[in-house]
Amino acid sequence: MPSPAPAQEPPPGRMSRHRSVHVSLEPGGGLPEIHVAGGTATLVSVGAPLADGGPVLDDARGRVRLVPVEGAAFLLLPAADLPVGERLRLTVPLARGDSLQFALTSVEDEVDTEVKLLLLQSPDADARGLEDVARFLNSSSREQPVALPLLPTRSRVSGDTSVRLRSVLRLGRHVFVSLLLWDRRADAEAWRRLRFRAAVKGGSVVALPALRVSSLVSTAILNQHTFVTVLPDGAERLDVALNGESAPESTFCLPLPRETPTP
Repeated sequence: MPSPAPAQEPPPGRMSRHRSVHVSLEPGGGLPEIHVAGGTATLVSVGAPLADGGPVLDDARGRVRLVPVEGAAFLLLPAADLPVGERLRLTVPLARGDSLQFALTSVEDEVDTEVKLLLLQSPDADARGLEDVARFLNSSSREQPVALPLLPTRSRVSGDTSVRLRSVLRLGRHVFVSLLLWDRRADAEAWRRLRFRAAVKGGSVVALPALRVSSLVSTAILNQHTFVTVLPDGAERLDVALNGESAPESTFCLPLPRETPTP
């Protein structure tokens, strides 16, 4: 099995990039792009063991070669630039049974010569007292919610469900989001339709794994739920979306509060 290829000069007029890309197995995010160029090798390394058989590229014309290298890595070797606007789907199966999805494309001004894929892992409810923090947020009185400065109270309605943002608290890379939800269907679990996404510097959107570490179920109409998620590097905005089933998706777009150091 070959070793990683040495660094190459990018084609004239293109900037060579070595970058890290945060990826998630959660639904709802955009398809991350890897920029390739004809005659230039792109080394892709994955932060998890690959499944037998390696990556699969949806390219019936065979314009891009996939070459495995040592470890959980592979080379992309395109014979020529891809046509403007074309996006080839790349699937990277993981040994644990799931897979990552990407799009290969060519752009005029840059090429990725090395890409490191960093998997966003679900928060651990037992780590760093996350559960205790969430329980504290849920037990706080409604008159004095724990929150960093936000715009006035925000509410969204999607179909039969109403959601109200109660507080946002950031501790390091962890963000706690407390919401009040109401659904006119007594047996509905609206919280299962919540999705969390981060807008990252550069314009990409990453779906975030989120953990509901505690909830406050009351006899009142509104039930409070607290979620914790982990932000990728460069995150500039947090989106909280409620899938509306037969209704349109409803979304809170939250500029991220300044990071609060953990004790």
